[in-house]
Amino acid sequence: MKLIQHDQNCLTLIQTFKARGLYFTKFSAPLIEDIAALKPRDVVNHVCSEVGAEASYITAWRSLTANKKCKAEEIDKSYQCIKPLLNHLLATNPGSIVSFETDAENRFTRAFLCLQPWIKAAEHSRTLYTLDAYHSKSSYKGMYFCANAIEGEEKLVPIAFAIGSAENSDNWLWFCKNLYKALPIMNFNESVVINDREKGIIDAVKMKLPNAFHAYCVWHIEKNINTKFRTKLEGKIWAAAKLLHVEGFNKVMEEISNLHTEAATYHNEIPSETWTLCKYPRNRFGHLTSNVSESFNSWLYDERLTELFEAIILLIRNVNTLYYNRRTTYSSVKTILLQTTTRQLQSVIDKCCNRIVHQTNESVFEVKSNDDNFCVVDLALLTCTCQQFQQYRFPCIHACAAILKTHQQPSQFTHFTYYTATLQNVYKESVQPVDVKMCLSDNQTLPPATIKQADQPRKIRLHSYGEVAPENQITCEKCGKKDHNSRTCGRRQKKTIKKV
Repeated sequence: MKLIQHDQNCLTLIQTFKARGLYFTKFSAPLIEDIAALKPRDVVNHVCSEVGAEASYITAWRSLTANKKCKAEEIDKSYQCIKPLLNHLLATNPGSIVSFETDAENRFTRAFLCLQPWIKAAEHSRTLYTLDAYHSKSSYKGMYFCANAIEGEEKLVPIAFAIGSAENSDNWLWFCKNLYKALPIMNFNESVVINDREKGIIDAVKMKLPNAFHAYCVWHIEKNINTKFRTKLEGKIWAAAKLLHVEGFNKVMEEISNLHTEAATYHNEIPSETWTLCKYPRNRFGHLTSNVSESFNSWLYDERLTELFEAIILLIRNVNTLYYNRRTTYSSVKTILLQTTTRQLQSVIDKCCNRIVHQTNESVFEVKSNDDNFCVVDLALLTCTCQQFQQYRFPCIHACAAILKTHQQPSQFTHFTYYTATLQNVYKESVQPVDVKMCLSDNQTLPPATIKQADQPRKIRLHSYGEVAPENQITCEKCGKKDHNSRTCGRRQKKTIKKV
């Protein structure tokens, strides 16, 4: 018999070893795809429940071994299709930037991908970017390097990806070098790069994106202080980071120093202009953390579990779906601002109706605050002494009062990234779908050299040859003798007396 159907229940059809092994190999192949930690006993039980046939453990083990070997060979061969895939993407999406590198033995080392629609999306987003790295859980491990922009609705926009062996200075330098090549806008004076101060990322941005300014994640700073000094500063770090005036910032920093001197000293070593709003020289739209980038970790879950060739295809497909869904949502909006932004602006307008406004000249106004002080608003420079207007690029209460005094619309003084037309341009284009059949193997690229992952340090000391390990016997609390406890101490003594 050459073919054995799954729905046959006749045990005599799979009695021979050859037919049985072939049957199990075909039967367990789809199971390996679904269950990574599949064991021979699972295959035996599954065959028994599905077909009603009995099988030996060794047959199931051999079938699993054959399937895993075949799958490993397919994974190794898939690396020969990555370079043709990138070339195909470059041909179908002109203006894209891709990079593919191998070592001296022609083994894959790293790849970079920034496609033309993603470049266009970055040009219409805010000059606010996040950089982060995520662990790959595929056969050869590695790290995913990701760059994201932030658009007017505070949503993350994927713009560049890379895969490397590890998160180190060399790979971050290479990633930022390709970023500058693909997105020169990231090196503009207004650009802000938010990161978590991890391995090599700070030096890489300084060297390859010298005009961009660093912004550190406040959540990571607070976490480091809590871990290092085992103290919680009662939210003082967050309070200092959110303040928009230097006077209030200095007051909170003094309170931190009184609570914990060592923590305050460590905190002062971090440049204050990199994590607080009041001293930050660039506009960061109020962003204090890289949490938007951390949320991207869960979005990449499937790609991180998949082998690299399939992960690139899946990544492009998911980004296309993301762009399409948002493009569909924004295309139906006919107003200048989105509904959420309009409601936010209207709430500010409602609060400023009874403000006292004094006009100094064509663009400068004095607006009374709640504390009976006056804030100076300059509509030409888009500034207010309360600092909210220039920090968020969105009219504050004082700015709205001054704008209404001139009989203009506050929506005209919002940043262009809040406009519906800008958001529509962010997701206007999509990457052309990939025809996998066109990605023929180059028959050259080898899989990366496997590096054993670092395990947890051994807690139990290994004994040398000839060294006798001490016996771990229990000790009685009553008599202090070995080999019994206090509960059985009396019975032990009785047995000893009887023997005597």
